[in-house]
Amino acid sequence: MTATHNLDPPRDGGQHTVRPKLHPLGPLAAQEILQTSNLVRGCWPEDIDCHFKAVTLLEPAKAELVPYLAAERAGNSHGITIDRRAFVVYYFRGTHNLHEAIVNLSRQTVEANVRLGPFMHANGDGEELVAVEKALLADPAVQAEIAKLELPPGSVVVADPWIYGSDGVKDGAFYDDRRVMQCFLYMRDPRNPSEPDSCHYAFPLPVSPVIDPTTLAVVRIDILPTGLDGSVKPLGPWQATTRGGGKPAEMPNVICVHEQDAGILWKHTNYRTNRGVVVRNRELVLQTTLTVSNYEYILSFIFNTAGDVTYEARATGILSTQPLDLALTHAPHPFGTVVHPGVLAAFHQHFLSLRVDPMVAGHGNAIVYDEAAAIPRDPALNPHGVGYTVQRTGIATSGGHDLDAGKNRTFMIINPAVRNAVNGAAVGYRVMVPPMQGILADTDSFHHRRAEFADRSIYVTRHAERELHAGGLYTNQSRGGTGVRSWAGRGDSLAAGDPVLWVQFGINHIPRVEDFPVMPAETLRVTMRPGNFFDRNPAIDVPPGSQQVNCSVSLNELGNISMGVGDGGGLGSSCGSHGCV
Repeated sequence: MTATHNLDPPRDGGQHTVRPKLHPLGPLAAQEILQTSNLVRGCWPEDIDCHFKAVTLLEPAKAELVPYLAAERAGNSHGITIDRRAFVVYYFRGTHNLHEAIVNLSRQTVEANVRLGPFMHANGDGEELVAVEKALLADPAVQAEIAKLELPPGSVVVADPWIYGSDGVKDGAFYDDRRVMQCFLYMRDPRNPSEPDSCHYAFPLPVSPVIDPTTLAVVRIDILPTGLDGSVKPLGPWQATTRGGGKPAEMPNVICVHEQDAGILWKHTNYRTNRGVVVRNRELVLQTTLTVSNYEYILSFIFNTAGDVTYEARATGILSTQPLDLALTHAPHPFGTVVHPGVLAAFHQHFLSLRVDPMVAGHGNAIVYDEAAAIPRDPALNPHGVGYTVQRTGIATSGGHDLDAGKNRTFMIINPAVRNAVNGAAVGYRVMVPPMQGILADTDSFHHRRAEFADRSIYVTRHAERELHAGGLYTNQSRGGTGVRSWAGRGDSLAAGDPVLWVQFGINHIPRVEDFPVMPAETLRVTMRPGNFFDRNPAIDVPPGSQQVNCSVSLNELGNISMGVGDGGGLGSSCGSHGCV
């Protein structure tokens, strides 16, 4: 949480400065975070220690927000006031009692404060991961299992905790009402164990404790199969014996804003005159990077001068690895790729979901999709059988949809009430989505039930307050039924013109040796591209390039070969009197 406004009183005893007005969609300021946590604490006796998992802005109801945005667009929003609210998720420290609260910061009141029912668990956090690793490595039972491995003297063992998924096993290990983490153990490079940045993922160990992050008790230890007998052996329960206090954490430099050159945006050479014009694709980028244990996700919003709005996700970092018997290094494996002797990287899928609550040229938007189809041969309309057309289908009710490369199916957000001045078509934005393979987990698995967004490229729902997260708000150990698939399954009418578009994209990652020890970035892009929104190319007035050094030249610039028309002769160039690449 980053402080974006200073709401503190002056420290020098001087007069208060005018506070900047906080936008209804602006993130919480540092002082608002403190106010929120203090108000929630005030609801409980002083001996209750609250472990805050999230303190974030609760977006205003859309009925309040729409008039504000309309007034803001017209330049007269100063007289409109919307109460600012915070949404809070917290535990009583040392317990599994999960709560959520709504705090009205404008009125300094707690409007709602409830304990959630069973099967609902909050996210993990960095503070917990550190505590979990320390506790499990000190656990006598874990130490005993590590000792059985007879590691080289001086070896250093590290652990990667992972949020546990509901596996449905009916052997007493079904932890839906108890938050747990599965931990994978690794060893630092035995040739240099004092180096904390060594790639421990090259040395996975076949010991995997399950730990309760609330009590820091090790509740089970799994011995992972390495290909010898194919079994997993639970050893039974073992007992072992922070930030999160609701204070803001200032994190400078976690978001960067920069411009980048993405090559040619548009170009044309008039072969008759041999005059070329070329314009560079200048992109404005808002970027941040998330480190999620072994993986990094580089997330960017990218804007260009042609009106494109792109969301880019790059996946990099280090593969999560599993131990493998050395004798099986060259044997085929149905679940993964051997990336290093004794090291297996499992096949896995990454899915991302974008929630788009559109306001293209105002409200009252609709979602449609276009498909290219051949026109039947007809003596009058298509006598040569080479013509094709585009057929448009409106989406009238909520539901899920797939891409179809065979029909060039393209989804689009349009505003039926606003027409393009040139051709009279409804203005809109096309949604350019990369193809993906949906989730491969069995439909009866908890993976599939919980990841409700991962089976379709497109979902469309009718707007509903607090339906913001494609997998539901609490996905950890979830049993499903709380995400976008369920919402879309209501079959709500979209005639009122308030659709929400959910765009899914992802990577089916089949690891290769070249992905180890550090994986080159895999890049995915979803682009919102104007479709009949402008009255011409909006980048037509971008100044052309002027590079003169290392400039491309026309193929026939020196040959003076006539094309038979005009007075030109070049087959094209990247420069000329109007610019260079």
